[in-house]
Amino acid sequence: MKRPVMPRQPIRGLMVDPGRLTERHEFYFDLLPDLARWGYNTLWWHFLDDEGFAQKLKSHPELASPFAFTIPETKRFVTAARSLGIDVVPEVESLGHTRSITRLPRYAHLFNGREFGHNALCPSHPDTLKLLKDIIPEIADPFGGQYLHAGLDESNLSGCERCARRLQGRPPWYVLAKHILDVHKIVSQCGRRMIMWADPVEHHPALLKVLPKDIVLAHWHYRDIPEEKIVPSVKAGFEIICVPAISGPMVQPDAAALRNHDGMVDLSRRLTKRGSLGVVTCWWEPFRCLRDAYRPAIAYAGQAMLAKRALDKDAFFKQFARDFFGSRDARTGKALKELHEIILPFAHVKAMMCDSLGDMVTAINLSLQATTRGRVL
Repeated sequence: MKRPVMPRQPIRGLMVDPGRLTERHEFYFDLLPDLARWGYNTLWWHFLDDEGFAQKLKSHPELASPFAFTIPETKRFVTAARSLGIDVVPEVESLGHTRSITRLPRYAHLFNGREFGHNALCPSHPDTLKLLKDIIPEIADPFGGQYLHAGLDESNLSGCERCARRLQGRPPWYVLAKHILDVHKIVSQCGRRMIMWADPVEHHPALLKVLPKDIVLAHWHYRDIPEEKIVPSVKAGFEIICVPAISGPMVQPDAAALRNHDGMVDLSRRLTKRGSLGVVTCWWEPFRCLRDAYRPAIAYAGQAMLAKRALDKDAFFKQFARDFFGSRDARTGKALKELHEIILPFAHVKAMMCDSLGDMVTAINLSLQATTRGRVL
């Protein structure tokens, strides 16, 4: 297959996560002018995850979670974004992170994995592809554009007898590869180019010889950036997107998240001529964060992508305080910068947001250890 022409501008993107928490719809519309002003030209729309399905469909109305977008609302949102030079790319989770589907009684037979943790739609059950053949085209239509993100990360196929039977005598990645190829066919038939998360090819490099080269591999690493896991994709002839995350240890971004973003911007710049299409930074799990505390980091990420380098953070936060808050007091910018540096360590935040009593005991112990090491002011 002939490789598509490279876009005229590198992708400078943000992923939002309405699947896990759907804000008032006005919030997303109001965010668009800021994203355009801060240098973004792409928004990934992660509307489907274990916690929810934030898009209403005519073909499967039962899937929609409360406050989901209607198709007309989605069209208005995409039109508003496009008027500001922003391409909205939907992400349809087509394997893992699909508990919002399989917890419904009519789809319970497709569940694979663990109730809490990584899970999957069973790639070996015919009803899975049948469902995806309904969902993906209906989602592709209102979003338009060149791309559709098919997810495909962090799946758990353990304990599935159907998958085990298909896997007998074959490589450990065989069932996964077949499913990716099936999803790729559906996406291609919609006239879209498929993006997928790249952890499957990082775990199974043999997939690089099996998958179509027109798939865009989104390599996500949210702290360290192991180039040795990313470079093989471009060497194999794939185009990639470098994916950091501004979502820090919950509550708000931290200095490590900004460093992670700087590292991915640098890597993408160095790999541009070899196949990097750009950078998309992720804003995951909004239910764990103070929403508006993320705007400075979102602004920083967009401006750094536009500059293709790390920014002077003292100068950036000073200017942000002036532009966003109207403050000409240099102490405001300094306080914003220091806030990202002294944010509570993950262990302390986890102690406040535990999933179980056992987690609370573990988190408190970790928190005490962190305090003893002097990690808290």
